[in-house]
Amino acid sequence: MPITCALTLCAAESVEPYITLQGSEGTAVFHYTEDRLTVSSAAGKRETVYGRVDLTEDLLEHRRSTPGPQPRRR
Repeated sequence: MPITCALTLCAAESVEPYITLQGSEGTAVFHYTEDRLTVSSAAGKRETVYGRVDLTEDLLEHRRSTPGPQPRRR
């Protein structure tokens, strides 16, 4: 399945950033600064808003709850 990406980090004007995925079954648009996903297909259109995860807090919690490396036995 070929995938083509066309991305830019600069523009003449500031607009809400999003990524559009188009396929044979429909289109998905992810507005990543709003954590909002819109999926359109023959079955209709649905929108889901996701909660943001603080990546630093997530990493620290993982480190607190995961045991460190075990010493090697000889």
